[in-house]
Amino acid sequence: MKSLFQWLKTNLDLTSDAVSLLIAIVLIVKYQTQKPQPNNAELLVGILAVLSVIAISGIIEKRSRLSRMEKLIQQEKTLLENKVIDRIKADEFFQKDHKPSQEFFNSADTICISGITLGNTSGQFSYILSQRLKAGANIRVILLSSEKCVLEQIVLRSWGETSSEYYEKRLENTFELIKIMSTTPDAKGSLEIGFLPYVPSFGITMIDPDTPQGKSYIEIYHHNSTEPGPSFYLNTNKDPFWFRFFKDQFELMWNQSSQKTVLEYGSNKYRI
Repeated sequence: MKSLFQWLKTNLDLTSDAVSLLIAIVLIVKYQTQKPQPNNAELLVGILAVLSVIAISGIIEKRSRLSRMEKLIQQEKTLLENKVIDRIKADEFFQKDHKPSQEFFNSADTICISGITLGNTSGQFSYILSQRLKAGANIRVILLSSEKCVLEQIVLRSWGETSSEYYEKRLENTFELIKIMSTTPDAKGSLEIGFLPYVPSFGITMIDPDTPQGKSYIEIYHHNSTEPGPSFYLNTNKDPFWFRFFKDQFELMWNQSSQKTVLEYGSNKYRI
């Protein structure tokens, strides 16, 4: 019985139409078959009953429609306040150790990467970067200079017991791996390295920055901690201002770096 009542409430329009039709059918049948025929008073009562059912269902439906509208408006208002008016939560923007995948570079013609030693990055993406060199991509990489004063900076920021020699070795390994990438057979692109004379505040991995398809991952570096640093994703369409900001930051770091070309554009020869 309860389920029937719930169904009738949910399908009020259909129910009221069915009741009105039923009353009308009863009146028609009685008028055609009953002897003597129903008098005007009975017909009037039946007509008033049909009109009453229609009027009552209309009132209930209007109230129900208004309640649904109010509920939807309240939901939209809450969403607007949480996502637009109220500030976005940091957890919704920053992510832990959020880095690009191999697919990120698949069709890139320009690749810009900056970091500290880039040991993990160069090893992880050496294959796809070599493939992009074969496709004619222009790749620039910024990593830390191996000058003693610079290495001492990173030692101060690092957790645990480290040394300048440790980071110097890591930089040498990265440089050797980049040199290996520069010898990729049939490479048509260019590969340049910039050695930065100070520890950067963040790492940048960016592709095609001068096109509408520009994308980037930014990682903020932390101090004396093993926790993964916060990172976030930007593209030119949704984040034009901040994408341009980090694009300019890369260019500023590049201009302050001592640069070496390890693969000349249009040739698979390199010079160190």
